[in-house]
Amino acid sequence: MRRLFALGALCLLPSLGCDKIQARDLVREGNQLYADGLFSEAIAKYDEAEQYEPDGVTYLWNRACAAESVVLKLKDATEDDKLGERKAAATKALQDFQSWYDRLEVKTPADEKALEEHKLALLAVDQRCDELLAHWQNELRADPKNEALYVNIAKIHEDPCGQPDKADEWYQKRTEDFPESARAWYELAVRSFDPLMPDPESGLAYNANINADERMKIADEVIGYLKKASALAPQNRDPYVWRAMAYTQKSMARMYLDPPESPEDKLELLNKRNDSMLAWKEQKAVCDIDQIGDCPLDRPATELLNNAAAYTDKDVGLKGKVVADSVKPIDAAKHVYGFDIKVLAPAEQQPVVEEGSEEKPEPVYLDTIAVEYTILVPQPPEPEDGGAPQPVDPATIKEKVDGELETFKKAKSITIYGKISADKSRFVAAERPMVACCPEAPLSAAEVESDKALRAELEAQIAAAAEGNKKKGRGR
Repeated sequence: MRRLFALGALCLLPSLGCDKIQARDLVREGNQLYADGLFSEAIAKYDEAEQYEPDGVTYLWNRACAAESVVLKLKDATEDDKLGERKAAATKALQDFQSWYDRLEVKTPADEKALEEHKLALLAVDQRCDELLAHWQNELRADPKNEALYVNIAKIHEDPCGQPDKADEWYQKRTEDFPESARAWYELAVRSFDPLMPDPESGLAYNANINADERMKIADEVIGYLKKASALAPQNRDPYVWRAMAYTQKSMARMYLDPPESPEDKLELLNKRNDSMLAWKEQKAVCDIDQIGDCPLDRPATELLNNAAAYTDKDVGLKGKVVADSVKPIDAAKHVYGFDIKVLAPAEQQPVVEEGSEEKPEPVYLDTIAVEYTILVPQPPEPEDGGAPQPVDPATIKEKVDGELETFKKAKSITIYGKISADKSRFVAAERPMVACCPEAPLSAAEVESDKALRAELEAQIAAAAEGNKKKGRGR
């Protein structure tokens, strides 16, 4: 009892040690309030601690963090009183973080980084655009070759400052000051593409709020930027992806009468076809970079059977019905089986079933072709420890093979992918895993050449008509 009393008596005297003890007790109380989410109450405790240790450091950091938490809690505030509260808390936090840093006896790069991160976060949440921009402008003056600073300034103009036009200027300025930066051209293109993005709720593939001419203009601008990006970094796949999207937008913006009658409408239809072809070329470039193979060709059965020699080196899809009793092993160890397939005739050659009729006529088949088919069986997973893989249970493999064969026998029709022999006597196919593939070009080489010839003809007609109108005008 005496001991406690004596200690208490000592603390009634002007003692630096007792003040520090009192300050630390108050800081601990503030820390508990902070942990409980009572930030304003925590700040009040830290204020008390300051009275006992005005030159302290710990309470400054803790009070700054508590004030920052108040700011974050009010980040979406719109009412004047709440905005005022947020501003006051942000000012307090900024002052305390700076005072904390100034009072540190030893300042480390980590301390400097912490101060800057908290300062920028507070300025952004409290929407102090002028101070934020001034900070990054100072950074840029100190390091004018730092391309990333252009992006930071652009983003500040965008949000929180709400100045998208100014942000556009900085993305553009970045390409002017760093013309050899593929990233700069690419990011400018992606930003410029944004107005073309459709409203998800509209169900349309284009933005109907922008007229066709404006969509064409934006798409051309985007394509120009992306071409510069690809020229600087040809193996970067992303510009090709966006360029394909831009060409698709151009294709959808083409306006003409359908069916086209005038030379102008016919030319616009050719332009639409050309845009689709250009979009496919960009997609193909992505496939080449990603090493994605071509999709099997989808051709009518009559086309395949009548021109089999033209498809012997190409993957094609074949639809038909397996002759159930023809299924037999060719090389069971390698899971290769043979069967006959009756090739299904195209839909337009199938019998028409009248509505309400209970009769189900037999489908029309074309030739019967012998198929050599390899079944894809489960493979042993790669062991995590890098050891030898454990073989798959033979029962699992047998179950997979038996199930696949049973499907062949019972299915009314199946589609298989492989290569057809020139004499149509054999079709070598294999089960394929679900993987991405590169689609076929929308136009054949012959169609591209035909379009070129027609384009020249139409342009000559349009030019002749324009010259004739000119002469008529002069004659008046």
